[in-house]
Amino acid sequence: MTRTRTASRHSCDSPEWFTPADYVEAAREVLGAIDLDPASHAEANRIVRARRFYSEKQNGLRRPWRGRVFINPPGGLVPAFWCRLMLAWHLREIRSAIWIGYSLEQLQTLQGHELEDLPRVSSPIEFPICIPSRRIAFVESTEKRRLRFKAIDEENRGRRREGLELRPRKECAQPSHGNYVTYLGPAPARFAKVFGAFGQVRRGAE
Repeated sequence: MTRTRTASRHSCDSPEWFTPADYVEAAREVLGAIDLDPASHAEANRIVRARRFYSEKQNGLRRPWRGRVFINPPGGLVPAFWCRLMLAWHLREIRSAIWIGYSLEQLQTLQGHELEDLPRVSSPIEFPICIPSRRIAFVESTEKRRLRFKAIDEENRGRRREGLELRPRKECAQPSHGNYVTYLGPAPARFAKVFGAFGQVRRGAE
């Protein structure tokens, strides 16, 4: 797989940003069920409820993909996971998929990749795609939040000794850039109907 130095802004220091439940349920409605989430976490799967998921340690890039796939790729590995998805799709290893794109920048990043088994790799915009009218409110994992608050508490101990204003604990800011959702599968009309509730849907070239 061709690698890129351009990393997604999606949690480059941690993969533990989860897709909110409303988008997961919409994906489940389109797919019928979620057989595999190849880039997930036990906490995230409480919402996704995939029949099988691969954690960061298990490395979903190197494991089999089958059935109906839901994927919110980790930052820094977005091109690798997109290429893996394309390979599974063109080899007909999977039936359908919903890909959650963290930023519109990915649509530039994911152009021009090559695989040994394919003459070219399709871009997300060549498939049915939804551009939400509002940014997706990704969910910070419990562990990531705990570590972030711990770092703030440690910083505030020093600030308190120096008589400085304390840094408040608050929810992590959501990204300022737009997101997208891409669909691979036999039911583009269903995707358009369900995800049309989130924003504009274009059918793509597939």
